[in-house]
Amino acid sequence: GESIESSVKRIVARKPVLILKAFFLV
Repeated sequence: GESIESSVKRIVARKPVLILKAFFLV
């Protein structure tokens, strides 16, 4: 099984812009 941390890292690597927008909205 894949750990949640590695899954999150993969998502961040694929969509860094989306993550940045989410941080600015918060």
